[in-house]
Amino acid sequence: MANSLVSPRRITVEAGETFCVRIRSVSEGSTGYHWELVYDIPNNIEFLSQEWIPDSNAIGSPGTAVFKFKALYSEKASQKLVFVQIAPDSTIADSLSVSVRVIPRNANC
Repeated sequence: MANSLVSPRRITVEAGETFCVRIRSVSEGSTGYHWELVYDIPNNIEFLSQEWIPDSNAIGSPGTAVFKFKALYSEKASQKLVFVQIAPDSTIADSLSVSVRVIPRNANC
Protein backbone atom coordinates (compact mmCIF):
# COMPACT_ATOMS: atom_id res chain seq x y z
CA MET A 1 0.00 0.00 0.00
CA ALA A 2 1.34 3.46 -0.90
CA ASN A 3 0.82 6.85 0.68
CA SER A 4 -2.19 8.69 -0.73
CA LEU A 5 -4.37 11.74 -0.35
CA VAL A 6 -7.68 11.20 1.43
CA SER A 7 -8.63 14.77 0.53
CA PRO A 8 -9.37 15.74 -3.07
CA ARG A 9 -6.39 16.91 -5.16
CA ARG A 10 -8.37 20.11 -5.87
CA ILE A 11 -10.09 21.95 -3.05
CA THR A 12 -12.35 25.00 -3.38
CA VAL A 13 -13.05 26.89 -0.17
CA GLU A 14 -14.68 30.21 0.70
CA ALA A 15 -12.61 32.99 2.25
CA GLY A 16 -12.80 32.84 6.05
CA GLU A 17 -13.44 29.09 6.14
CA THR A 18 -11.16 26.38 7.53
CA PHE A 19 -10.28 23.24 5.61
CA CYS A 20 -8.16 20.13 6.11
CA VAL A 21 -5.81 18.11 3.95
CA ARG A 22 -5.66 14.45 4.94
CA ILE A 23 -2.84 12.13 3.88
CA ARG A 24 -3.17 8.38 4.34
CA SER A 25 0.28 7.13 5.32
CA VAL A 26 1.65 3.60 5.48
CA SER A 27 3.98 4.39 8.39
CA GLU A 28 4.67 7.23 10.77
CA GLY A 29 5.90 8.29 14.17
CA SER A 30 7.75 5.39 15.73
CA THR A 31 9.26 4.40 12.35
CA GLY A 32 11.03 7.75 12.01
CA TYR A 33 8.95 8.80 8.98
CA HIS A 34 6.77 11.91 9.21
CA TRP A 35 4.87 14.30 6.95
CA GLU A 36 5.69 18.01 6.71
CA LEU A 37 4.18 20.94 4.88
CA VAL A 38 6.68 22.67 2.60
CA TYR A 39 6.62 26.17 4.06
CA ASP A 40 6.07 28.07 0.84
CA ILE A 41 2.49 28.70 1.91
CA PRO A 42 0.54 31.22 -0.18
CA ASN A 43 -0.26 34.50 1.63
CA ASN A 44 -4.01 33.89 1.45
CA ILE A 45 -3.80 30.56 3.33
CA GLU A 46 -2.91 30.27 7.01
CA PHE A 47 -1.52 27.02 8.49
CA LEU A 48 -3.33 26.23 11.76
CA SER A 49 -2.28 22.78 12.96
CA GLN A 50 -1.05 19.28 12.18
CA GLU A 51 -2.17 16.01 13.78
CA TRP A 52 -1.28 12.33 13.36
CA ILE A 53 -4.17 9.87 13.80
CA PRO A 54 -2.85 6.28 13.99
CA ASP A 55 -5.03 3.33 12.99
CA SER A 56 -3.97 1.51 16.18
CA ASN A 57 -1.50 1.68 19.07
CA ALA A 58 0.82 -0.81 17.35
CA ILE A 59 4.37 0.38 16.68
CA GLY A 60 4.68 1.67 13.11
CA SER A 61 0.92 1.60 12.61
CA PRO A 62 -0.37 3.29 9.46
CA GLY A 63 -2.70 6.22 9.88
CA THR A 64 -3.66 9.67 8.65
CA ALA A 65 -1.75 12.94 8.80
CA VAL A 66 -4.20 15.86 9.08
CA PHE A 67 -3.16 19.43 8.22
CA LYS A 68 -5.63 22.21 9.08
CA PHE A 69 -5.70 25.59 7.31
CA LYS A 70 -7.75 28.78 7.12
CA ALA A 71 -8.54 30.50 3.83
CA LEU A 72 -7.95 34.21 4.50
CA TYR A 73 -8.99 35.92 1.26
CA SER A 74 -9.84 35.01 -2.32
CA GLU A 75 -7.39 34.89 -5.21
CA LYS A 76 -8.06 34.54 -8.92
CA ALA A 77 -5.64 31.63 -9.32
CA SER A 78 -5.45 28.34 -7.44
CA GLN A 79 -2.62 27.95 -4.94
CA LYS A 80 -0.51 24.84 -4.44
CA LEU A 81 0.26 23.23 -1.08
CA VAL A 82 3.11 20.70 -1.12
CA PHE A 83 3.64 18.00 1.51
CA VAL A 84 6.72 15.81 1.86
CA GLN A 85 7.33 12.64 3.83
CA ILE A 86 10.70 12.79 5.57
CA ALA A 87 12.59 9.51 6.13
CA PRO A 88 14.68 8.77 9.25
CA ASP A 89 17.85 9.80 7.36
CA SER A 90 16.25 13.23 6.59
CA THR A 91 15.75 12.50 2.89
CA ILE A 92 12.43 13.00 1.13
CA ALA A 93 10.68 9.62 0.85
CA ASP A 94 7.49 10.83 -0.85
CA SER A 95 5.64 14.00 -1.81
CA LEU A 96 2.05 14.95 -2.53
CA SER A 97 0.41 18.23 -3.54
CA VAL A 98 -3.03 19.79 -3.37
CA SER A 99 -4.42 22.67 -5.41
CA VAL A 100 -6.50 25.12 -3.34
CA ARG A 101 -8.76 27.79 -4.77
CA VAL A 102 -10.07 30.38 -2.33
CA ILE A 103 -13.24 32.05 -3.57
CA PRO A 104 -15.10 35.08 -2.18
CA ARG A 105 -17.40 34.36 0.70
CA ASN A 106 -21.02 33.88 -0.37
CA ALA A 107 -23.12 36.61 1.24
CA ASN A 108 -26.40 34.95 2.14
CA CYS A 109 -28.95 37.64 2.95
